[in-house]
Amino acid sequence: MTRPAAARLAAGIDVGGPRKGFDLAVCELVAQGWQLRHLGRHATPAGVLAVLASHGGPEEVLAVGVDAPEEPAAPGARFRPSELLVRRLVCGIRWTPDTRAIAANPTFYGWLIQGFALWQALRAAGFRGDQVVEVFPTAAWTRWCGPRRARSRGAWSRAGLAGLPLSGLPPRTNQDQRDALAAALVAGRYGLAGRPRGPTWPIVLPDP
Repeated sequence: MTRPAAARLAAGIDVGGPRKGFDLAVCELVAQGWQLRHLGRHATPAGVLAVLASHGGPEEVLAVGVDAPEEPAAPGARFRPSELLVRRLVCGIRWTPDTRAIAANPTFYGWLIQGFALWQALRAAGFRGDQVVEVFPTAAWTRWCGPRRARSRGAWSRAGLAGLPLSGLPPRTNQDQRDALAAALVAGRYGLAGRPRGPTWPIVLPDP
């Protein structure tokens, strides 16, 4: 799928378990960078899709970044090859096991199950091919503002957010919102660059 010529929006979604739901950020490309258009929590994939539809849906969105994998690891595997590369190249990452392991512990892996449902909903809504991509905000923050080391995660990501070309932010944001914003900007830059497939594909990372 090629991006529509007029598309100027990027979305990012931080995926949580059934109780938390999904934090969604929608940003618009403007002359100075990106302008925040929506930042909110939604209980279900339907809620996410309703917001995306209100912003034009697949025809107006460059790319959607989802902080969760589309599929589990191969049968018998404890992680995906892309995750191992992210760990070697950038920072630690939670492993995605195979379907059997996820089914054996649905409470612990609730966020993965939620993520799979979201991916399915996005595909059913018309987001196809590589218009929806997996992102990993922790790796993005690491590349944007260096390893976290002794800093709290909140202070670290707030510093990273302050350095991004993003306007229209609320006075305060929580970690899930900042991760959704990071996901949106990674997706936006990926869309503008022509949707390249880097070495950690299907996980998309920003340039160092």
